[in-house]
Amino acid sequence: MVKVRTKVPAHYATRGIRHWSNTKIRCPLPYLIAEYSYRQPKYYAAKRASEAGDAEADLLVAHYDKPKSINMLAGTAVHEAAFEIANGNTSQSEAVRHAISTLHEHKPAKFNQRDVTITDHLLSDDGERVNATIEQTVEGIREAFAGANNIDVEEKIELELPGIDVPIIGYTDGRGAGVIGEVKTRWDRVAGQRSRLPARRQACRGSA
Repeated sequence: MVKVRTKVPAHYATRGIRHWSNTKIRCPLPYLIAEYSYRQPKYYAAKRASEAGDAEADLLVAHYDKPKSINMLAGTAVHEAAFEIANGNTSQSEAVRHAISTLHEHKPAKFNQRDVTITDHLLSDDGERVNATIEQTVEGIREAFAGANNIDVEEKIELELPGIDVPIIGYTDGRGAGVIGEVKTRWDRVAGQRSRLPARRQACRGSA
């Protein structure tokens, strides 16, 4: 791991840009400004004030909060379950039960009809779709990390590059047996369509 500089230039830091990531680099400039230079700094400032006992800050926390979508939550649930199974820390049935229980806790905002529709669709088959996706993801992980006694998950990567004033920070999905792998899930874009489950070779992409 490369140690990053401790001081980010003020013209970046004062605009909420203290590091680059794959997500930040790829997002459109208007979204970068709205999300990382405006919403997030205000949200975390309000959260710190709330934790310090400022009751009025609770309203700002709620105002600047960004609810997670079911797609994001489902991807995380599959990711966590698949690596737990691949590492032998839990059974398929227990991992699926926990993942589905987590997804059932998601309460889509009423104004986000897309999230409401996808949530209803994703949970409409008693977990069959989630179960199959986890199963195929585990197969992909075992294939990509063949020979690994244990797969390290969510390791932080910090990197500095010449000519770039802000460090690059990210997290690996998994690392083991000389391979760094990335797990991707893909869900139906329109509810009611046939579920598209990741093929085994697509479930985990790895590189030595």
